[in-house]
Formats: sequence, C-alpha cells, structure tokens
Amino acid sequence: MVWRVGRAVGDMMLYLDGNENEASASSSAVGPGFLLTPARSMRLKEAYRRQRDQDNRDVRHLMGLRAAAFLTAGIARVPFGKFLWPMGSCLVAVTLLFRIAYFFADHIKAIYEQVHRVERWLGPLVLVLATAAVIIVVRRRETASRRRARRAAGRNAPTADHGHS
Repeated sequence: MVWRVGRAVGDMMLYLDGNENEASASSSAVGPGFLLTPARSMRLKEAYRRQRDQDNRDVRHLMGLRAAAFLTAGIARVPFGKFLWPMGSCLVAVTLLFRIAYFFADHIKAIYEQVHRVERWLGPLVLVLATAAVIIVVRRRETASRRRARRAAGRNAPTADHGHS
C-alpha cells in the first residue's frame, strides 16, 4: 500500500510542478522551448486537453511516458479532479483485483476440483449433443432425399391411357 501512495504522490508532484512552472518549462532555451514554438505549444496543449482522460489512464502503465505525460497534464492546465480520477479508479481496481487474486490463490485446489468435476460432466454432455446433431442432420437428409425421389418418380411415371382414343 505504501508504494501505491508513494507513486500517487509522485504523480501529483509532477502534475503540480508542470502546473506551477509552465512558463519556464516551455520557454527554456535548453529545454523544450528551443524546439517548441508558442503556436505548436498551443496546438499540443489543446490536443492534450481533448485526449486527457485516455492519456492519463493509459500512460500509467508506460514507464518511459509516465513522467512526461503528467508534467504535460500540469502544463496544459488539465483540471486537478480530471487528473486524479483515473488515479483513484486505478488504485481501487488494482487493489480489488489483487484481493481477488489472493482469495483464489488460497482456494486454488478447491477451484481445480470443481473445474474437473464440471469437465467430467461436460465431456459426455458434448458427446451426446454432437451425436444428436449428427442423427438429426442424417434423418433430415434422408427425408429430403425420399421426397425428391417421390417427386421424380411422379414426374417420370407413364400416363395411363384409359382407352379414349
């Protein structure tokens, strides 16, 4: 739990640093300001604001982009609540998933027994259903074949002349 809190605090510090030092971060002659013109900077900020929810959620899992994305979120003045929402949801989801994993790890033997029990019933059931499907298909084909044979025999039968000539 301590590492999650530490990571969240680090993310917030990056965001707040970008928010506080926007002018110096984007106008430095050595840093990004050397390559980033004010017009390009505005376009990038607008694009980041439009994609902020997806970016904040996705970059949490990409080690090399994490710091840059959170610093950019601060520079782009993404509202703090919008920045924190994915972080909070990730904390809850990860905690819940780890708890579920630990629960199932403690009960893995019982789970395997249940799975094998279901497999023992499922195997014969699948065989019975497959056999029934084959029988149904064969009977339908035989019935259709008999109908076609009757129709063909009815068309090819000689017409009886009852002596009216």
